[in-house]
Amino acid sequence: MTRCWIFNGLVGAALLIPVELGCLRGLSLPLVCTVTSLLLGLGMLCGAILGMQEAVVMHLGLGPWQAAAVRAVAAVLPLALVSRTLFDGGFASTLAIAPTAPYWMPLGGFVCLMLALRLAHPWVMTSRRRRVAAALLVALLVLLEWANRTLYPSEYRDVHALLVLASVVTSALAVHLGARRLRRVAPARKHSLGMVAAAMVLSTGCALGLRYGLHNEQVRWALATSRTHSRQIARVLRVVGEAASEEEAGRAAAQEGQACQGTASDDPSGACAAPDESCCPPEATNWMQAQAVQALLRQGRTQHLLLLSVDALRADVLAAPDAEREFPHLIGLLRSARHFRRAFAPSAGTDVSLASLLTGNINPFVPVDQTLIEGAAAAGRRTHAVLPHEVLRWAGQTLLTRGLHSFDRVITDPLQQDVGSHTTSSATTDLGLAFLDQHAAELAHRPFWLWLHYFDVHEHDQIEKDDPALHRVLGGRPHGRAQKYRALVKVVDQEIGRLLAALQDRGLWERTMVVLLSDHGESLGEDPRFPDNHGHYVYNALVHVPVAIRLPGVGPAMVDEPISLIDLTPTILSLIGAPPGQAGDGRSLLPYLVDEPPPGAPPRRPIVMNESEQYALLLWPHKLLVRPADRLVELYDLEADFQERHDLSGTHGHKVRELKRLYQRQPRVPMDRSARARQLRELAAQPPPRR
Repeated sequence: MTRCWIFNGLVGAALLIPVELGCLRGLSLPLVCTVTSLLLGLGMLCGAILGMQEAVVMHLGLGPWQAAAVRAVAAVLPLALVSRTLFDGGFASTLAIAPTAPYWMPLGGFVCLMLALRLAHPWVMTSRRRRVAAALLVALLVLLEWANRTLYPSEYRDVHALLVLASVVTSALAVHLGARRLRRVAPARKHSLGMVAAAMVLSTGCALGLRYGLHNEQVRWALATSRTHSRQIARVLRVVGEAASEEEAGRAAAQEGQACQGTASDDPSGACAAPDESCCPPEATNWMQAQAVQALLRQGRTQHLLLLSVDALRADVLAAPDAEREFPHLIGLLRSARHFRRAFAPSAGTDVSLASLLTGNINPFVPVDQTLIEGAAAAGRRTHAVLPHEVLRWAGQTLLTRGLHSFDRVITDPLQQDVGSHTTSSATTDLGLAFLDQHAAELAHRPFWLWLHYFDVHEHDQIEKDDPALHRVLGGRPHGRAQKYRALVKVVDQEIGRLLAALQDRGLWERTMVVLLSDHGESLGEDPRFPDNHGHYVYNALVHVPVAIRLPGVGPAMVDEPISLIDLTPTILSLIGAPPGQAGDGRSLLPYLVDEPPPGAPPRRPIVMNESEQYALLLWPHKLLVRPADRLVELYDLEADFQERHDLSGTHGHKVRELKRLYQRQPRVPMDRSARARQLRELAAQPPPRR
């Protein structure tokens, strides 16, 4: 009985192999062997479990309900594992059923499956009905394959793994019910020895295929950049061996740390040395007392500050040849400011990036005495922000609103949580102008801090084309995903233009410093390495962001020094004359805001980027990218290859080791975005008790 089901499982999995191979690029013999081994191995496992269940039913002579319960019990463990993460999303975590999902979901799935099996088993006892049931299972298999390969392929990884399992089991059941000829050649008792030998050979072949295939970097790369069943199976195998992997990683980190300590004094580049930003050479201290610098700081203390953040705005969109025509106000702002062309977000997600901006820390989830906004309030400014409710929910309302005298909440998703239904740029600008009008008398003698976060670009996949603002830009023309993204950038551009014109009409423009930034970039489906939208990875398309600082009386300039968003924290605090808080990880950009920089080139400084699936360290011009779970390393020379197309890790091993050692010395950032983790972040973001 068990041998027959193993046979069914193998045939069912084998039917999926051609589809799987068709979804992969650059097929090679090691890749084909690995994919075949993964699917056949899963098929054998599923067949063995199904066979053991049937053997228990037959051996014990169970009744219909008991037999259905035994057949359904195997679904409990996979459902229990999926239930841990299924409700971690922003909308799902707010549902009343979310906290108890680990309990009711496995039980509910078991009960539903048991009822379905109890009702279906008597119905398929005749051969004609078997064929009908097999056809229905084939239709279900097609539906599962379509859903698993097309719906949110880079999200809900546990759900996708469960669907892979469901596809193999469904295929095996279809073989069992419909392919009678295959069952006739299934092992008879007199062929037991031969079948055992064949099973051993096949098992050994699968084990060898996995052992050597998953150690092949090209195979791992092909799986990591594909959206296939093999990738999900390989990930589950890694999770099973997670304890051993963590122990091995710990030993490797210790060895790298010892190596760094042992070679730091001999390393002329100083790459192993921990950065010491608090130590300033005497010439830099003297430069701070220069007349031009002190004049800039005195001016900044009395000027207003407008912080404009555009969610999910890629820097390369504003560098396109037709950008001036499409986005005249954003381009005009860049050309009137100190434009930092090599600015990088510390993450590809809003939560980490905005938290890092407000704290100036690589790890923004540790308690801080003073945030950027609290510094502005301590400097005597009237502080106000206009923030989307979705951003407050995901990035943490406690941290984002610390130090604000008031804030407006913009609802972007009134119909379904986390699904934008309309553009809100106009409302964001209106609320910002309402703040200026409401406090006009006070702001005549008191500088303001106004933060407007524009969210429409982030929602480019959700806002429908019949939205009035979007429709005006698109004009009814056919469009793809990239065109819709650019159209929403244009919507934001128009509203920022209206805001800046209003500042001029109110006589505030020449007394207002403007800081423009984005919290992360966006994937537009142009590269298989990227996720569906953003997050998970830190390639340049996802973290290279526009940053500009416009100061009245300071001429525009292009700045090529690589910077991070955390550098804006000490820079802005210095400009507005805020009292110093605890030292962060950022470096002040004041030397790039005056025409007479301090003598000598600034010391090299690493820029760190962290995401859930990948981390990066940039020591210009080299950028190291590491996917720890996939054991994949990439190295790029951004001076010559900013699009990150030509991996140098195979020929520059010494540089890879150097940057890895340097990354080990940076603060670790917890990338858990579950509902529980967000609650803990909220607790850590509470302001310290006032003495």
